[in-house]
This record gives sequence, C-alpha cells and structure tokens, in this order.
Amino acid sequence: MTPAWRWRVEGDLLSTSRHTELANHAWSVADLLLAEQDIGQAVAELEPLHADLHLVYGPDHDDTHEIEHILARLRSSAAR
Repeated sequence: MTPAWRWRVEGDLLSTSRHTELANHAWSVADLLLAEQDIGQAVAELEPLHADLHLVYGPDHDDTHEIEHILARLRSSAAR
C-alpha cells in the first residue's frame, strides 16, 4: 500500500515547501509507528520518502543519506 502522502514526479513537481510538509508528515507517521513498536510499517512509510528524496535531490543529499541510515538501522533491528 502506498502511503497517502506519497507524491509522484509527473508533470510539475510539488513546491519545496509542500514537499517539506509531506516529508514532515511521513516522519511523524514513522515516529508514531516506532513508538508502537511497528518497525515494519515504519519502514514501509519511510521507503517511499527515501525513493522520492533520492529521485528529487539525488543520492548524495543529506536528507537522502539520513533516511537511508535510519532505514538500515530499522531493518537491522527488525532482523534481530
């Protein structure tokens, strides 16, 4: 299931402020899921955000790296 906040790169891109708002929403949802110990769903919320950041800002952007590292830690803790 694709999270409701996910935006697509089709036609015009969302404004930076709107993208930031949507990214913050994704962070908030992931934080709530982590508080409930639902690591799998938190990862499911953050993966599309990571893909979007990678596409829009590139793989070397700080935000892309941050999400990438968080996802790695979550996946590692879920595997234990």
